[in-house]
Amino acid sequence: MPGDYSVIASIYEELQLGEFATQMVPQIITYAQRNDWAGRSILDLGCGTGRSMDWLAAHGYVLTGIDRSRSEE
Repeated sequence: MPGDYSVIASIYEELQLGEFATQMVPQIITYAQRNDWAGRSILDLGCGTGRSMDWLAAHGYVLTGIDRSRSEE
């Protein structure tokens, strides 16, 4: 089963779902802040490749990402 995660990650990237996450994160955070839901620390469970965290890191958020698969970076 551990090998399955690397297969899924490559499919995730092939389908450009990381790009979708990159586009959605700013919109979700903006909405959350506008409604006073968000702080500056974020826990991303099942962060996968971590692509959705790039925008957050660039905007000063304190991040913790947890995923069962090993990072390739």
